[in-house]
Amino acid sequence: MAACGEKSAEGGAPGAVAAAGAGPEAKAQAEDVRAAAKESVIARGMTSHGTAEAQVVEAVRQNGILTLKIRFGPVRAPGGGTDFHTLYGNPKKAQEEIAVVAGDRKYFLLTDADGMPLTPPDMMVKVTKDAPLAGTWWGKFPAPPAEIKTVSLTLPEVEAIENIPLSDR
Repeated sequence: MAACGEKSAEGGAPGAVAAAGAGPEAKAQAEDVRAAAKESVIARGMTSHGTAEAQVVEAVRQNGILTLKIRFGPVRAPGGGTDFHTLYGNPKKAQEEIAVVAGDRKYFLLTDADGMPLTPPDMMVKVTKDAPLAGTWWGKFPAPPAEIKTVSLTLPEVEAIENIPLSDR
């Protein structure tokens, strides 16, 4: 599951690679991607290095599981090249540091049959001039009770993301 920063910016995000080409068509496509991203953001938090913003685009509670999806949008371009940050590189560490807070309870990442957390094994953010996307992330958690309508999320190297509205399916 290639859903972390560098891989998404180079292979999965529409317009991410084209924007690096800097031609008029690529820049227009990058602007379209940025506009679509802004429309669907439901909560935000700044990365500790200050070059990207974590943008929650989905928080769905379904069949006892809460799935969160985040895009990292560039906030400021690096001085002339690429700004690359690893937010975590160890899935076990991620399991200890990533949590959803709902009311007075903390929910940690669910794990698979091998004990690995249901999230990408690492999380990287790559900010490049004119790229509309710096990375993506997702995680699966036990769902809080139905009466909980918003949650907070803690991620390594990202400020707490508060008041994330939940959708039920």
